[in-house]
Amino acid sequence: VFVTAPVGTGPIDGRVIEAAGRPFVPGPDYVYPYRLLTALGVRPSLTFIPVANTQRYASVADALERLAWMVSDASPDEIERLRSWLEKELVPVMGGMELSPPHTVTWAVISWSKAASR
Repeated sequence: VFVTAPVGTGPIDGRVIEAAGRPFVPGPDYVYPYRLLTALGVRPSLTFIPVANTQRYASVADALERLAWMVSDASPDEIERLRSWLEKELVPVMGGMELSPPHTVTWAVISWSKAASR
């Protein structure tokens, strides 16, 4: 059996949430399912896969549209704060703009053999 779970914040970039003016409180990560499995008598293996999440945006408006999902039910003031932050933080690169440094997403691959867990 193989499952994946985020390490730390996963695909959520805390800078985006804080830029909107909200405190960033990360949720549970891979440790939660890993501990649950061990409590159930499973001896899972762990592998970590880091992925540089470099996304290119055509414009500030494009970045805002693609990143705003991280700020659920954002108010107009929060959207404006995020837009202002993006205007300062996006750097031009060939073919668009991106945040620097890129947000690295690390995934935990949790695996075990059902037969070995009995």
